[in-house]
Amino acid sequence: MKAIETVMSKFTPPTHARETSMTEDDHYYQIQSERSRVLSEKDTLEKDDVASEKEDALSNLRALRREVDDRRNEKADVMMRTEIERLRTDLQKSEDNLGEAETEVDKQAKLIADYTKKIEELQRKADEAAKLKDKLDEYVVHLLICRLLTTAASDTGMPPTNYRKQKM
Repeated sequence: MKAIETVMSKFTPPTHARETSMTEDDHYYQIQSERSRVLSEKDTLEKDDVASEKEDALSNLRALRREVDDRRNEKADVMMRTEIERLRTDLQKSEDNLGEAETEVDKQAKLIADYTKKIEELQRKADEAAKLKDKLDEYVVHLLICRLLTTAASDTGMPPTNYRKQKM
């Protein structure tokens, strides 16, 4: 053990020297600590300043955007009013055209009704004409038959008879 103490005493500085260096070390660490604290405060203050500047810039940006939106809305309002007026004019024209078209449709409907009546009347007349034609055809056929029989009777020497009265 004594050997260890002897060896150790050679390596360890004297206590007075150790106390002096300890004080210098403490002073060094204290300065380092103070420096770290000051740098930390500086970083915090810089961050706070940057955050404050950022917040101010964002506030200004929002205000400018609102102003731009307001101007845009004013322009949009004018444009919308113009568009509304144009649409009203178009609507009025469309309503006028619709009124004219409805009037024309009414006229055409009346013409169709008149033509339908005329067609029905002409169809009745055509049916009557067809009946009269059939009767006329029958009469013509009957006359032809009578004439043929009369001609045939005169050719054969038979006395002519009144086929017309017999047939009817």
